[in-house]
Amino acid sequence: MSREVHVRICEGVGVRLPRATRHQARFDRREEPRGLDKEYVRRTLAEQGYRGEGPPPPLTDEVRGEAARRYIALYELITGRPFVPDSEEPLGRIRRNLKI
Repeated sequence: MSREVHVRICEGVGVRLPRATRHQARFDRREEPRGLDKEYVRRTLAEQGYRGEGPPPPLTDEVRGEAARRYIALYELITGRPFVPDSEEPLGRIRRNLKI
């Protein structure tokens, strides 16, 4: 399943090149491999000089938005369902789901 997820999202939805081909193309262009994990945020913080010690610098709206887009895309690819944001207050939803 992880290979299928990677195939669909790496270079855009609908592009179905083999993973190795897309990875090599990005490598040849000296670009980072496309990923949907938290490495995007880690790299952004590292570019600002943050090394994991002390409070991290604030993330821009652009970075937070891109991180959200990546996680939404990952959710949709794994589940096969569109992401529908929940407008319910989170604490109540958590308590209800945990039955506490």
